[in-house]
Amino acid sequence: MSSGASVAAAFAATLKTLGRLDAIHNNAAISGPARPLHETSEQAWEQLFAVNVKSIYHTTQAGIEALKATRGCILNTASMVGTIGQENHAAYVATKGAVISLTKAMALDYAHFHVRVNGISPAAVWTPLLRQWVQEQPNPEDTEDFLNHIHALGYCPEGDVVADVAVFLLSERARFITGVTLPVSGGAELGYRRLP
Repeated sequence: MSSGASVAAAFAATLKTLGRLDAIHNNAAISGPARPLHETSEQAWEQLFAVNVKSIYHTTQAGIEALKATRGCILNTASMVGTIGQENHAAYVATKGAVISLTKAMALDYAHFHVRVNGISPAAVWTPLLRQWVQEQPNPEDTEDFLNHIHALGYCPEGDVVADVAVFLLSERARFITGVTLPVSGGAELGYRRLP
């Protein structure tokens, strides 16, 4: 996703095979390294931005004309950390904040073509990568408990909760929604609360 030529080739093959493009979901991301800013190498910084942000540049360059033709839509996967922050993940947080801001700018730029642009902002969600990370922690059971309790609803969900919202935002049911980054967070951003 960080290679413009690769993205352009994938879009050309898609259009050749299917003849049209109705949506782009920018969901590619990496999260490491887990470091404060002064400990983040320039190479790691550049790689995170290449995958998490510049990939959106590449997909838009490759697909916007096809989306104009179909009045399609774009969905960008951000993260709650792009709004509320996260300790020891400076570069990743910066990329997700950029995705949220970019979603708003793109929504305005493409609205007159009737191309909607929205975002989706999960908190923690069980993925194979998150499960692997938990097992690598000194106390996996405590880490899993922590992930359950950061969500006000009391549990860390599976990926289907994010997929359901993505399908909605990409569908005609969301036809008058643009420029929104919708939290799918179980209330993780709502502030201090007493844990049981």
